[in-house]
Amino acid sequence: MDLRQYQKSDAAKLYGLLVRDSDWTLYTQNGSWNEYVKVLDDSKSLLLVEKDEVIGFIRYRLDGPFGVYIYDLLVDKKHRGHSYGKRLIDAVCLAHPHDDIYVMSDNNVYYQKIGLSTEGIVFRVQSADK
Repeated sequence: MDLRQYQKSDAAKLYGLLVRDSDWTLYTQNGSWNEYVKVLDDSKSLLLVEKDEVIGFIRYRLDGPFGVYIYDLLVDKKHRGHSYGKRLIDAVCLAHPHDDIYVMSDNNVYYQKIGLSTEGIVFRVQSADK
């Protein structure tokens, strides 16, 4: 199992991971994949790779002295239950040991299960017309 930085050449393999999970269609349908690839270029991302297949992914951004924000975390359904999500989070923590690190989440149960605490909440100000 290899944990490494995402590179542009990984886009097709990452797409393969995202399309296998119905919860991630927002990023893969109706032309949104091309936009997401642009977002990846402006973010930092790590991949878990096994036998040339992406089985896990984390995307985050630095906000200067205000912390690190994790936006996306996904482990392939057939590889869950092995602490791979926690391994990805730990890799971000190791890369930024002196920063506050936050997760933007819509799966609070998972993050509570691995021992994270709630720090505020996110409110939607406006929905984009699509």
